[in-house]
Amino acid sequence: MILNLIIGKMAMNTQKRVPLVAMNRLKPENVAAEISRLNHDLARRAQELAMLNKAGQMMTSSLDLNAVLATALDEVIRLLDVVGASVWLLEPAPGEGPPHTTHWVVCRAVAGEQQEVVRNWRLALGQGIVGWVAQSGQPLIVPDVQADDRHFQEVDQRTGLPLRAILSVPLQVKDSVIGVLQVVDVQVGRFSTDDLTLLEPLAAFTAIAVENARLYAEAKRLRDFNEEIVQSMEEGVLLEDAAGYITFVNTKMAELLGAPADTLFGQHWTGIAAADSLMLLHEWGGQSPENSAKHYETELVMTNGQRLPVLVSGRLLWTPSPEDAEAHFAGILAVFTDITERKQGEATLRRRNKDLATLNAITTAIGQPVGLDQAFRVILDKTLEVTNMPAGAIHLLDITKGTLSLAAQHGLPAPLRAEVRTVNLGHGAIGQVAKWSKSIVQERVVADPDAPGSAQFHGYAGLPITSHNRVLGVFSVYSHSLDHLNVHEVQLLTAIANQIGVVVENTRRAEEVAQMEILRELNRLRSELIANASHELRTPLGLIKVFCTSLLAEDVKFDVATRQQFLRGIDEETDKLKLIVDNLLGLSTLESGRLRLERQPTDLAALVQKVTEAMQLELERSVTPARHHFVLDFPTTPLVAPIDAKRIEQVLRNLLNNALKYSPNGGAVTIQGRGDKWQALVRISDEGIGMQPEDLERIFDRFYRVEDDTTRAIGGVGLGLAVCKGIVEAHGGRIWAESAPGAGSHFYFTLPMAETDEL
Repeated sequence: MILNLIIGKMAMNTQKRVPLVAMNRLKPENVAAEISRLNHDLARRAQELAMLNKAGQMMTSSLDLNAVLATALDEVIRLLDVVGASVWLLEPAPGEGPPHTTHWVVCRAVAGEQQEVVRNWRLALGQGIVGWVAQSGQPLIVPDVQADDRHFQEVDQRTGLPLRAILSVPLQVKDSVIGVLQVVDVQVGRFSTDDLTLLEPLAAFTAIAVENARLYAEAKRLRDFNEEIVQSMEEGVLLEDAAGYITFVNTKMAELLGAPADTLFGQHWTGIAAADSLMLLHEWGGQSPENSAKHYETELVMTNGQRLPVLVSGRLLWTPSPEDAEAHFAGILAVFTDITERKQGEATLRRRNKDLATLNAITTAIGQPVGLDQAFRVILDKTLEVTNMPAGAIHLLDITKGTLSLAAQHGLPAPLRAEVRTVNLGHGAIGQVAKWSKSIVQERVVADPDAPGSAQFHGYAGLPITSHNRVLGVFSVYSHSLDHLNVHEVQLLTAIANQIGVVVENTRRAEEVAQMEILRELNRLRSELIANASHELRTPLGLIKVFCTSLLAEDVKFDVATRQQFLRGIDEETDKLKLIVDNLLGLSTLESGRLRLERQPTDLAALVQKVTEAMQLELERSVTPARHHFVLDFPTTPLVAPIDAKRIEQVLRNLLNNALKYSPNGGAVTIQGRGDKWQALVRISDEGIGMQPEDLERIFDRFYRVEDDTTRAIGGVGLGLAVCKGIVEAHGGRIWAESAPGAGSHFYFTLPMAETDEL
């Protein structure tokens, strides 16, 4: 189009020079000369067109800005045969130029004399001929610069050239001025409109070439910038075409695959990675553009066979087809993130959680009120379960003997169990661990004859059980593989060994505390026994002494009635002493486990009748007038039970004496009996002072007495009810009481109707 425009203008110029009508008026001898001149002009114009066409092709075929500008200027000088030519480009000048100046006009290419002086010269927009053309966007022919005020005189001073004529043409792209193409000469009036017509299409070519070069440079800059970003990513980037061939990998992707990047380009993806690494992306590749993103975790198989855990973020690439509206699958862009550290962290976290759960389970189990043996069994079971080891053992150290004894084991073959049942301190692996308080991990080959295929232990770990810097024993585990006993496993086993040390230490301390409590309780009971027995024995002994002394007095003569009264008093107090002594002996027999029952079928009603008649007679003979009476309530059918009558009589006497003592105002004491085929029930009720509810829980304890103003004067050792409880329970029965203050008390006991094993 530009060439057509040039040809049209040239034709118009030719017609203006020699109109057809004017040629008809020429003399015949001048026609030939005019035709020769026209032919010469046409030939020159054709040459100019050819040169323009060549220059345009050269400039538009290159994307190198410097090469484009150099080509343009060479063609200008060749076409116009001038002193010099230059290309000036508009460039931003924020804050650098004169006030209100936003752009410089910078000489980026120059050809001709003194070109190095002019190159990179900057003029403000509007300054000089170049600045004016750049600002106005209009071409300008200056026949004589000396007559034009717009000329920048410093050009002449710097170059030393007597410039006179200038032709400047704006470089425009889409109606925007991007620079100026300028030619200069030392001849006044050197340039004409024909030169302008010739230079304008060359300026158009130059502007297009400059813009293309700039766009290419910017695109290359952006491409290089983006590639630098992609290459510096910590994620691997892989690009495939629709057929699955690699078109791009970044440095990280090559590192993940374990191969140089240049060896991966052009290969099919199946040749660089195992099928299971990327197959999911390719199975997904036939889907529609609406579902073009996918994220999943997999393992990338490197060229050396190593598997690497990765997170894959894939995107399908689609290209619209010019023939139809449908998009066509163009390839896959996949980003691979190495998640090895995350997977290792997750595995470590899972392992730690499992370890904590194990330690928590062990702590919870051994925190229950169980014995040391049970605690050891729980520890071994949990440890072997979580570590997946076949056998383990716990040895405790006897420092006085210098030996370690097997306290618990799980999974040890019989020969090994016999071998390590007792280990001398310092002997073997177990003895060495205890002696030096150092963990030992070593190979230990032991065959298990009881296991299928005679399985063998190939690894042994022994860890000291310590507390407060004292060795208490050794915790041992056996493994099928020495590799199984890694640093992590040893750390877990060390923590468990420490817990075993806490258990052993706490158990021993608890035993010591319990022993001390027992000793303190024995001392307390001994003191109470001595105090109570001394107090209770003193009174009857004192009365017996008084009665005897009186009867033995020679200076006093007592009548028969008085003497009988003194003798009844002695008899009564002797019975009290006998009851105290019987209770003491009974308690001693019960606590020593020497109680033996002589069971015989006995009618309980007859036994109660015998005891109450004897006690009623004692009441009537008592020095103190009797104010109590017994009431018996038994079925007419004999209530026969297999009992030791002598022991049950002791129970009845203790309970009836209590009823009499704690009924100071007298009243009825009722003995009731009932029974079925399983057991007999006896209830003894009084109309006495009663008890508080809190006292009912302890009245059967040894030496316990209800203490208040009323009971304190009654006295007692506090053994009778404890003896009753021991005898009844030895028969296989049960004893208890019900009472309320001021409402009397009810004591119950049961006896089995069939003989039971003695306790």
